Amino acid sequence: TTKRKNPGRRPYRVHVSGPTSDSLSYMSGGWSAEWQGAPDDSKLWYGATVRTAAEEVEGWEVTYGCGVDILGRDCDDADTMGAVASADAVILCLGEENYAEKRGDMRDLRLPWGQTEFVKRVREASGKNTKIVVVYFGGRPRLLGPIPPLADAILIAFLPGPDGGRAVVDIIAGATSPSGRLPVTYPKYSDGGGSPYWHPVTDMCTKGGGGGKRLPHYETTPCEVEWPFGHGLGYAEFSYSDLSVSGDEVVFAPPLVAARRRRGRRRSVGEDETQLAEGGDNVDGDGDNNDGDGDSSNNNNDGDGSVTVKITVTNEGKIPSSHSILFFVFDASRYVTPEYKRLHCVEMIRLDPGMTAEVACRVGPDDLRHVGPHDDSHFVLQPGMTFRVGVGPDADCRRNPGDGDGDDDEGSPCTEQIRLRVSSSSPEEEEGEEEDIAYVGACEAACAAWERSGCLAEEGDTTTTKGGGRRYYGKKNEPPGGMMDMERCWRMCASAAEENDPEGGYEGWGWNYVRCVESVSRRIAASSSTGAPHGGAECREMTALCRDIFWNPSDGGGGGAIAGAGNEWGTGGGSPPVGA
Repeated sequence: TTKRKNPGRRPYRVHVSGPTSDSLSYMSGGWSAEWQGAPDDSKLWYGATVRTAAEEVEGWEVTYGCGVDILGRDCDDADTMGAVASADAVILCLGEENYAEKRGDMRDLRLPWGQTEFVKRVREASGKNTKIVVVYFGGRPRLLGPIPPLADAILIAFLPGPDGGRAVVDIIAGATSPSGRLPVTYPKYSDGGGSPYWHPVTDMCTKGGGGGKRLPHYETTPCEVEWPFGHGLGYAEFSYSDLSVSGDEVVFAPPLVAARRRRGRRRSVGEDETQLAEGGDNVDGDGDNNDGDGDSSNNNNDGDGSVTVKITVTNEGKIPSSHSILFFVFDASRYVTPEYKRLHCVEMIRLDPGMTAEVACRVGPDDLRHVGPHDDSHFVLQPGMTFRVGVGPDADCRRNPGDGDGDDDEGSPCTEQIRLRVSSSSPEEEEGEEEDIAYVGACEAACAAWERSGCLAEEGDTTTTKGGGRRYYGKKNEPPGGMMDMERCWRMCASAAEENDPEGGYEGWGWNYVRCVESVSRRIAASSSTGAPHGGAECREMTALCRDIFWNPSDGGGGGAIAGAGNEWGTGGGSPPVGA
């Protein structure tokens, strides 16, 4: 291996100790060589332990003592404390036994008592200028208790495998600058309070009852943890400045807006409508600038419905180093309790000393979807909701928002509030005019199911689909009131939502109806993929097996704009709707 040079004039005295410091097995964990991990190093044929890797560093004078075993019992070895007293640095490798699956279950996440006491004894025996580095090897975050304030540095290595020894020593020796971040919130207490970073904003801990306050403690505070999700240090210091955002609105374009834009384009260029429906017009209503959001000129965003958050990052240190920038979304409020914060973008950069880079993160409508209040199987939007974007692992735009300008701002780099809006412009409307468009989550899901089934029309479509199958269109098979296209589907459902729930419950035709038509549409789409033609008979199942959305109760079911007595799409004769 390449030996690392020590710049000191005399050998740098390093003492290596701890139960995992000379073990390939404990660095590898369960499912290594055997189900419950290798019983010893004889079955691991390559790699280097921390001890052997340290002995390869040029300029280091390394001594070794076991200290304690994996259960915290004293080892019968050399005078460890004597070696500690004369060392310039001590590397203490702690950890846990190997395990896999059920056999690894435990009730107490604290490290064995003997390991914790060993660290205390080493601290007491060490010299005033001795640096103590604690390395933890294990498959889960074990509670460190009193160890963090006793150590000058702590390296959470988890289970790096047999090559982990050299990687750890390269970091300690300064051959590389660490740039990793914790993939979990590292807990401090055994109650698990605050352990997951992904937690509802209401999950808080109570403050102490000092100042003469009586129980119960009514004041809440974020739960104390050892280190938050995303925490990580390196040998270079990075600063953030010049936070900016491209707009103050994220805009969602409902599919009906895209459908109307398609019609406007066809009419404006005078092309054959059937050809466009089957060929190159890639309009899908997903909010993309080329896909018909119809509102790029005045929504004050990037033109595709999204906004871009940018920040300038500077390496203030003296060595080149990599650095990961984390962007979090903080939803201000929702009909369902929002997460405290949500990781949205991660960007890794490498900068030389004094160099800067601009890093960007985009937030679009689909990034704001969440499980709604009335159904747990679909992700929906909430128009009008606001959110902030914060930058950095410690970003907290709820309790400590800053402006991110880098001018001695002690707050987190956070944007101003950004709003989600539903786009309403279309080619048929005059410039500056807007038409209210209600967003209904159940309607979006229901119309998407109709679209997947192949039973939705495009204006000007013939009775033959692109794949050769028959659609239901025609005088006999067409639903009452005209063909069923995306715009009509959306408007009918939104109208039902307004009539059935004027308070804004956003149910539309109901989530039971959504689940029904999704099931039927999957079967129809599957039969189409096999080459079997489908048309009136198959598409009528969307009504016959679920709810007859064309039946008009005020008209008695016979006639009217959306009834049609005797029509194959309606129940006719005053029959009530079928299904949910």
